[in-house]
Amino acid sequence: MSILPDGSPGRYIPFVATPPAVPVIGVVTAGNTTALIPFTPPTTGGATITLYTAISSPGGIQVSGIASPLNCTGLTNGTLYTFTMTATNVLGVSPVSSPSNAVTPSGAATDSPWSTPVVGTSCAVRRRSLPNLMYSEPFTASVERMDHALRIHAG
Repeated sequence: MSILPDGSPGRYIPFVATPPAVPVIGVVTAGNTTALIPFTPPTTGGATITLYTAISSPGGIQVSGIASPLNCTGLTNGTLYTFTMTATNVLGVSPVSSPSNAVTPSGAATDSPWSTPVVGTSCAVRRRSLPNLMYSEPFTASVERMDHALRIHAG
């Protein structure tokens, strides 16, 4: 018999926290020089997980965060990559996960949010997250897509 922390008699069973278990990587998808790495958090080992880290192969590019998914940038288009992952808590680092599925980043937009139809005398520019923008007078136009903007040259 032991004496519990509150002073009462009883059986004391110590709890021992450990590093986290292995995170499970979901289906990785590639973008333009990027890869999105979703994962399922592992059991914590009794202490809060404070960091998830994914590492690319080849290249050893490392990306860290506190929630799924992790977005790995700086990859080379046309190169085949896989990723492994660890989870960290105050007691240590998990074992390394199994490699992810292989992905190849590409400069070609596979799911472009931009649509630029030019018909007759009107041009409708649509962005999924913005309302439709309309220009409906005679013009000659060229459309230039930039990182976070769209420039319409009309004349």
